[in-house]
Amino acid sequence: MNYIEIINNFWKVDEEYSFTPNEVAVFFRLLNKCNSVSWKNPFNFLSDRLMLDVKCKKDAFDTARNRLKQSGVIDYRNGNGRGLATIYEIRVQKKPPLKQHPFPAPFPAPLTYPLPPYNNKQKLNLNKTSSIKIEDWGSKKNEIKNSSQWVEVVCRQFNVSQEEIFKELEEFFTYIETQERQENSIKELKQYFVNRFKKEKEKNSEKKESHGNYKASGQQSRENRIQSTDNMANLATEVLRNLAS
Repeated sequence: MNYIEIINNFWKVDEEYSFTPNEVAVFFRLLNKCNSVSWKNPFNFLSDRLMLDVKCKKDAFDTARNRLKQSGVIDYRNGNGRGLATIYEIRVQKKPPLKQHPFPAPFPAPLTYPLPPYNNKQKLNLNKTSSIKIEDWGSKKNEIKNSSQWVEVVCRQFNVSQEEIFKELEEFFTYIETQERQENSIKELKQYFVNRFKKEKEKNSEKKESHGNYKASGQQSRENRIQSTDNMANLATEVLRNLAS
């Protein structure tokens, strides 16, 4: 099972199912858990802990998990309710085998231009280059995570904990791999992470501010209704007094 193959398969299935943010969060948290246990698959994971990690309520969590199972990207089996964790499995849809067709009839005459001879050295060089790229990407990720001074500066800039930064970095690395941008320099990757994290923080701040304004508007409207009711009661009392006199 290949890490990139799993992610590419997920986004391919997403084209059909249009996964919600909750479903995306649940899947990638499970993928991160599978990675942390050295790709043991299936693996155990407490559902309460998973729910807490993705910041999702139970009804929304159950809906997201069931839909991921229906799409075929995961499977799970609940515990017995006696402290046993749920068993999860990351799945990749296998391509159907190609249909076998009879070989076409041979050409009546040989090809005019023969194919060039097979170059074993060229194949070895290609394999060596591919492995170097993978090793470079792994060293880049480690160097970014071990840049304690840079991590501390980012924590101060956005007023967040190192744990949150490392969690965001894992999601950032996954995003870079899906976009095939591993060849960017470490300096470019750090700046890209900061800009992306800044935009996410601004979006969350705008949502909270909008919710606060709506709540304040509702409170003001309720106070106006109470004031209007008091005014009508005072007016009715005054009318009754005039009639009595």
